Amino acid sequence: MLDLFAKNVPMVAIMTILKQIKEQPNVTFLLLTKNPRHMDLYELPANTVIGATIESDCNHPVSLGAPIIT
Repeated sequence: MLDLFAKNVPMVAIMTILKQIKEQPNVTFLLLTKNPRHMDLYELPANTVIGATIESDCNHPVSLGAPIIT
């Protein structure tokens, strides 16, 4: 697994991977990143689904999961 849009990934590597994705239109690729602003620099192929990790320094209560319904 790779954060394709991380700051330390060279542009040439990103372009090479996006080209390979575009050449396989029958496959859907999931691209996840912690750096979504960097995604805006590239034209993403139609067969990609994108997602981003959103981080915050706010304290949130810990969820113990969904309640058990009996």
